[in-house]
Amino acid sequence: MAPPLRKSHYMQYRRCPKAFEYAYIIRPDVEFAKSSAADVGTEFHNRAQEVFNKFDINVARSLVSENVPKYIRSLMPESTDELDAMFWNFANHEARRFTFGKDAGYTVEDMQKYFIPVEQELAINWDGLQFPLQGHVDRIDRMKRTNCYCVTEYKTSKKLNIPELRKETGFYANILNHTNYLDMPAHYWSVYDPRIDQFHIERFSPMTLRAVDNGLQKLFNKISAGGPFPRKITPLCLWCSYDTECLWVNDDVDTHELPSELISKKENKKSSGSKNEV
Repeated sequence: MAPPLRKSHYMQYRRCPKAFEYAYIIRPDVEFAKSSAADVGTEFHNRAQEVFNKFDINVARSLVSENVPKYIRSLMPESTDELDAMFWNFANHEARRFTFGKDAGYTVEDMQKYFIPVEQELAINWDGLQFPLQGHVDRIDRMKRTNCYCVTEYKTSKKLNIPELRKETGFYANILNHTNYLDMPAHYWSVYDPRIDQFHIERFSPMTLRAVDNGLQKLFNKISAGGPFPRKITPLCLWCSYDTECLWVNDDVDTHELPSELISKKENKKSSGSKNEV
């Protein structure tokens, strides 16, 4: 059986087919060191999950609105300045959600159903395909008015890329809705970024879900056909984990295709290589 295709593979193929080839076909077992930013994101995910595991609806309902954020923040540990600010943003965001439900007359049962996530950090799979799909969903919420589910992502970036996030969450919805993981479809997606305290929610458009289906089918076909995957030269190559193999040791890369920053980087790499050989 072919190794599973993850969301990161799908998004990588969209950005640069050659990078996907390195990650999935040429060097699938290579793991790269995580950045400090990734560590911060992981820590936030873990603490956000703990909030809902510890959350007591009756305690929160007994509080005046101004104290709900403090209660939620108390469910997370003391931390660094960066994480502390993110934890407070998250506490205020979830307090607004809770207070909205309380003011709307939600019962304890309603709060359990619509405030507490249905799933957190959920591993999902779609087996039985030519290339199985695999994902990890940060959170799934139940929507009260529309009787469906919402795929929720946490991001800890400086800016949300909404078009890209539509495709990322669409990948998860593709698995959830085709495999009947849930008792109702996932028709919505949302994202919350505690670093910039930004929230976005919208309904999946049929066009987005079709685009994900079509994109995955094209990827399946390309893997089956074999052969080299094309490079997509962009400034993002500066941060690619495979830049050495892809650009610096290949003479078939036309220097004129590269942005000026990459030209300088390639020349430095060649210069360093020549000195090492001597």
